[in-house]
Amino acid sequence: RHAAQDQKSRSKSPEPTGRDADEGSARGVPKLNVEATRADVARDTAKVLELSRSEGVSGRRGRIEMEREQLELCVVAVKHLPKMDMLGTCDPYVVLAYGGNEVKTTVKKKMLDATFNEPFEFTLLGSDEGGDLEVRCMDWDMGPKNDTIGKCVVKAAELRDAPVAASGQGKRLELGLLDTRGAVVIGVDKKEAIVELMARRVPKASELRTSSSERITMGPETMGRSRRRSIGVVDLGPE
Repeated sequence: RHAAQDQKSRSKSPEPTGRDADEGSARGVPKLNVEATRADVARDTAKVLELSRSEGVSGRRGRIEMEREQLELCVVAVKHLPKMDMLGTCDPYVVLAYGGNEVKTTVKKKMLDATFNEPFEFTLLGSDEGGDLEVRCMDWDMGPKNDTIGKCVVKAAELRDAPVAASGQGKRLELGLLDTRGAVVIGVDKKEAIVELMARRVPKASELRTSSSERITMGPETMGRSRRRSIGVVDLGPE
């Protein structure tokens, strides 16, 4: 009977606190470090935010691709160009420089007003990435160097304000050209030389899937899937 009472009293002994708890940790009992846990959470959160700004990350267990918004710039036309050769015409083409990438249209031979309607797609840069667009109108030459007719700059904020629209629609920009001295370029017809662009933000693949397959049933489960797609596409590979 005395042995049973001793065992019962030991089972009701209170948990060690204060100094007793510290001594218990010293004897091998694990102790929770709250500050270290908070630091780990903060570090992991910073990593997630850094990944969200990139296009993707690869790892041993798979690949996560972040969906970046795309910007389409369509070179519509150039008008009121000056003569650039002995015959009184020029051979214009347009160069777009954006985000470290440079593209150019085809060359239109012997034209002072030329229509292109050539679209180019870029990754839209964020507000912290700069992203001004430089537009150059050039005159093709048979020699080693082409001549610059004029150029202009479109600010990044104006590009980010372009609407999300279908192909062939968007924000029309009429841009006056400046020569290498900063003077307005005047054409043969005594009018200001201009380049016409059409800017639009391309709908994301997740937005297209949502509008086509999930517009009818937008319950809680469906809305949850839509939110996950807007963050990124997860592709888990073999371990």
